[in-house]
Amino acid sequence: MSVEGKPLDHQLSEFHSKLAANRKRCLLDVVIGGKSRSEVKIDNVYVTPEDRRKDEDINNATKAEIVVRIEEKLLAVCDCETSERLQVKWSPMKCDNKVKKEQLIEFYQDICSEISIQEEQEAGAFVIECEED
Repeated sequence: MSVEGKPLDHQLSEFHSKLAANRKRCLLDVVIGGKSRSEVKIDNVYVTPEDRRKDEDINNATKAEIVVRIEEKLLAVCDCETSERLQVKWSPMKCDNKVKKEQLIEFYQDICSEISIQEEQEAGAFVIECEED
């Protein structure tokens, strides 16, 4: 619990290792690798779960952050047919500089719903297999 009585984020206790990893990443990428500081991905440290929710809320992300999240989510789609369909839809959006943030958010949510459907189907299949044994 914080001084104000709010619950603390579940990963706050790991902040020393996150800070060390961030320092190491900056050293390697900026000093040795020659990247600019803005190009280096830094892991955030959240104090409260509310801070985490605000930061991870897709509506608060920039277009560039949403594009990165979409790319990561597309890699998580297991079904080849679904993945191909989403990639076909994503290709023109990715190349269009005029695509609106709202369109990106909507597509991100579509991907998330497809992933949840897949997870539910996999869980259902697992339950059926267990019941048959």
